[in-house]
Amino acid sequence: MEQVWDNLLTNAIRYSEPKGKIVVTCAREGDYAIVSIPDRGIGIPEDALEKVKERFYRVDASRSSQSSGLGLAIVAEIIERHGAEFEIESELGKGTTVTVKLPNS
Repeated sequence: MEQVWDNLLTNAIRYSEPKGKIVVTCAREGDYAIVSIPDRGIGIPEDALEKVKERFYRVDASRSSQSSGLGLAIVAEIIERHGAEFEIESELGKGTTVTVKLPNS
């Protein structure tokens, strides 16, 4: 799971406004731990939200030359192996929030 947090936090930092604030929240809901990582960046178009979980998919190649397009695909694979779930909500011009739902052990 270390790779999941590294990828999600790196994305939040990379796509946030300069000197932007990222507030990670954690909560317990029933049998699950919920972790949300928002950014206040440019957002992801609605038609790309599911595609960003595919290997090598990049919303816009001009966004970051440092990205291989593997980050969220790796996150999806690791999360699935742990019996967890994650969702991505985004609004153009306002940012993106990734929420991970982990079963309590």
